[in-house]
Amino acid sequence: MEISGQTGQVESLLLRGRNLQGPSPRVSIVPPAGHGIFDSQLPAGRLNPEYAWKLIPIMFKAIEQYAEKLSLPIPHPLTTNNVARVELYDNGGWPHSEIELTNNWRFVYRHAMVNGYYAPDNFFASDSRTIRIKEFEGKWHLTTNQAVATVRQAMAKTQLPNQ
Repeated sequence: MEISGQTGQVESLLLRGRNLQGPSPRVSIVPPAGHGIFDSQLPAGRLNPEYAWKLIPIMFKAIEQYAEKLSLPIPHPLTTNNVARVELYDNGGWPHSEIELTNNWRFVYRHAMVNGYYAPDNFFASDSRTIRIKEFEGKWHLTTNQAVATVRQAMAKTQLPNQ
Protein backbone atom coordinates (compact mmCIF):
# COMPACT_ATOMS: atom_id res chain seq x y z
CA MET A 1 0.00 0.00 0.00
CA GLU A 2 1.20 3.47 -0.83
CA ILE A 3 -0.16 6.36 1.22
CA SER A 4 0.49 10.02 0.50
CA GLY A 5 2.18 11.46 3.56
CA GLN A 6 0.84 14.89 2.67
CA THR A 7 -2.81 14.15 1.98
CA GLY A 8 -3.33 10.91 3.89
CA GLN A 9 -4.91 9.38 0.77
CA VAL A 10 -4.25 5.81 -0.26
CA GLU A 11 -2.44 6.08 -3.61
CA SER A 12 -2.10 2.37 -4.37
CA LEU A 13 -3.24 -0.88 -2.83
CA LEU A 14 -2.25 -4.35 -3.92
CA LEU A 15 -3.32 -7.43 -1.96
CA ARG A 16 -1.78 -10.82 -2.50
CA GLY A 17 -1.83 -14.03 -0.56
CA ARG A 18 -3.45 -17.42 -0.66
CA ASN A 19 -5.68 -16.57 2.31
CA LEU A 20 -7.39 -13.95 0.12
CA GLN A 21 -8.35 -16.49 -2.52
CA GLY A 22 -11.76 -17.93 -1.90
CA PRO A 23 -13.64 -20.26 -4.15
CA SER A 24 -13.99 -18.98 -7.68
CA PRO A 25 -17.35 -17.46 -8.49
CA ARG A 26 -19.65 -19.42 -10.74
CA VAL A 27 -19.65 -17.62 -14.05
CA SER A 28 -20.73 -18.61 -17.52
CA ILE A 29 -17.22 -18.36 -18.92
CA VAL A 30 -16.10 -21.69 -20.23
CA PRO A 31 -13.26 -21.63 -22.72
CA PRO A 32 -13.75 -24.01 -25.63
CA ALA A 33 -12.69 -27.59 -24.85
CA GLY A 34 -8.93 -27.95 -24.81
CA HIS A 35 -8.39 -24.20 -24.66
CA GLY A 36 -7.79 -21.88 -21.76
CA ILE A 37 -7.20 -18.17 -21.54
CA PHE A 38 -4.73 -18.57 -24.36
CA ASP A 39 -5.78 -20.51 -27.41
CA SER A 40 -3.42 -23.22 -28.63
CA GLN A 41 -5.05 -23.05 -32.07
CA LEU A 42 -3.91 -19.45 -32.53
CA PRO A 43 -0.32 -18.26 -33.09
CA ALA A 44 1.87 -18.62 -29.98
CA GLY A 45 0.45 -16.95 -26.92
CA ARG A 46 -2.59 -15.37 -28.58
CA LEU A 47 -5.50 -14.64 -26.31
CA ASN A 48 -8.67 -16.65 -26.70
CA PRO A 49 -11.01 -13.83 -27.84
CA GLU A 50 -14.19 -15.67 -26.82
CA TYR A 51 -12.90 -15.99 -23.27
CA ALA A 52 -11.71 -12.36 -23.13
CA TRP A 53 -14.99 -10.88 -24.38
CA LYS A 54 -16.94 -12.81 -21.75
CA LEU A 55 -14.52 -11.92 -18.95
CA ILE A 56 -14.33 -8.15 -19.59
CA PRO A 57 -17.88 -7.32 -18.34
CA ILE A 58 -17.25 -9.41 -15.22
CA MET A 59 -14.02 -7.51 -14.56
CA PHE A 60 -15.80 -4.17 -15.10
CA LYS A 61 -18.49 -5.08 -12.56
CA ALA A 62 -15.85 -6.19 -10.05
CA ILE A 63 -13.96 -2.90 -10.53
CA GLU A 64 -17.15 -0.88 -10.03
CA GLN A 65 -17.94 -2.70 -6.77
CA TYR A 66 -14.36 -2.41 -5.50
CA ALA A 67 -14.14 1.29 -6.36
CA GLU A 68 -17.49 1.95 -4.71
CA LYS A 69 -16.33 0.35 -1.44
CA LEU A 70 -13.24 2.56 -1.42
CA SER A 71 -15.00 5.68 -2.77
CA LEU A 72 -12.64 5.88 -5.74
CA PRO A 73 -13.55 8.39 -8.46
CA ILE A 74 -14.28 6.17 -11.44
CA PRO A 75 -17.21 6.29 -13.87
CA HIS A 76 -20.37 4.29 -13.13
CA PRO A 77 -21.33 2.32 -15.07
CA LEU A 78 -17.89 1.44 -16.37
CA THR A 79 -17.93 0.95 -20.14
CA THR A 80 -15.36 0.31 -22.85
CA ASN A 81 -15.40 4.08 -23.53
CA ASN A 82 -13.80 4.54 -20.08
CA VAL A 83 -10.99 2.08 -20.77
CA ALA A 84 -7.62 3.06 -22.20
CA ARG A 85 -5.99 -0.38 -22.01
CA VAL A 86 -6.71 -3.95 -20.93
CA GLU A 87 -3.90 -6.46 -20.56
CA LEU A 88 -4.87 -10.07 -19.89
CA TYR A 89 -2.42 -12.78 -18.98
CA ASP A 90 -2.56 -16.43 -18.02
CA ASN A 91 -1.62 -16.82 -14.36
CA GLY A 92 -1.37 -20.58 -14.05
CA GLY A 93 -4.76 -21.14 -15.66
CA TRP A 94 -6.38 -18.14 -13.99
CA PRO A 95 -6.71 -14.66 -15.42
CA HIS A 96 -4.44 -11.82 -14.38
CA SER A 97 -5.47 -8.52 -15.89
CA GLU A 98 -4.52 -4.89 -15.58
CA ILE A 99 -7.19 -2.46 -16.68
CA GLU A 100 -6.23 1.19 -17.14
CA LEU A 101 -9.04 3.70 -17.40
CA THR A 102 -9.00 6.86 -19.49
CA ASN A 103 -8.75 8.87 -16.24
CA ASN A 104 -5.46 6.97 -15.52
CA TRP A 105 -6.77 4.86 -12.63
CA ARG A 106 -5.41 1.32 -13.01
CA PHE A 107 -6.91 -1.84 -11.47
CA VAL A 108 -5.51 -5.33 -11.04
CA TYR A 109 -7.95 -8.21 -11.53
CA ARG A 110 -6.45 -11.54 -10.54
CA HIS A 111 -7.92 -15.00 -10.15
CA ALA A 112 -11.56 -13.96 -9.68
CA MET A 113 -11.37 -10.58 -7.94
CA VAL A 114 -9.95 -7.08 -8.01
CA ASN A 115 -6.99 -7.18 -5.67
CA GLY A 116 -5.39 -3.82 -6.20
CA TYR A 117 -5.36 -0.42 -7.82
CA TYR A 118 -3.06 2.45 -8.68
CA ALA A 119 -4.15 6.09 -8.44
CA PRO A 120 -3.14 8.30 -11.38
CA ASP A 121 -0.60 10.21 -9.29
CA ASN A 122 1.02 7.38 -7.36
CA PHE A 123 4.80 7.25 -7.29
CA PHE A 124 5.54 3.61 -8.05
CA ALA A 125 3.37 2.95 -11.10
CA SER A 126 4.12 5.82 -13.40
CA ASP A 127 4.64 3.98 -16.68
CA SER A 128 4.17 6.97 -18.93
CA ARG A 129 4.61 9.86 -16.51
CA THR A 130 7.90 11.59 -15.76
CA ILE A 131 8.74 11.24 -12.08
CA ARG A 132 9.95 14.38 -10.37
CA ILE A 133 10.96 13.71 -6.79
CA LYS A 134 10.18 17.33 -5.88
CA GLU A 135 6.49 16.59 -6.58
CA PHE A 136 6.60 14.07 -3.74
CA GLU A 137 8.64 16.13 -1.29
CA GLY A 138 7.07 18.04 1.52
CA LYS A 139 5.98 17.84 5.10
CA TRP A 140 4.30 14.61 6.03
CA HIS A 141 0.98 15.02 7.74
CA LEU A 142 0.73 11.41 8.91
CA THR A 143 2.50 9.60 11.69
CA THR A 144 3.37 5.95 11.29
CA ASN A 145 0.40 5.05 13.50
CA GLN A 146 -1.94 7.17 11.37
CA ALA A 147 -0.64 5.47 8.20
CA VAL A 148 -1.29 2.05 9.76
CA ALA A 149 -4.80 3.18 10.75
CA THR A 150 -5.43 4.36 7.17
CA VAL A 151 -4.37 0.96 5.85
CA ARG A 152 -6.66 -0.82 8.32
CA GLN A 153 -9.60 1.39 7.33
CA ALA A 154 -9.03 0.68 3.63
CA MET A 155 -8.75 -3.05 4.33
CA ALA A 156 -12.00 -2.98 6.29
CA LYS A 157 -13.78 -1.26 3.40
CA THR A 158 -12.68 -3.98 0.96
CA GLN A 159 -14.15 -6.61 3.30
CA LEU A 160 -11.12 -8.82 2.75
CA PRO A 161 -9.44 -10.66 5.64
CA ASN A 162 -6.44 -8.99 7.27
CA GLN A 163 -3.10 -10.58 6.49
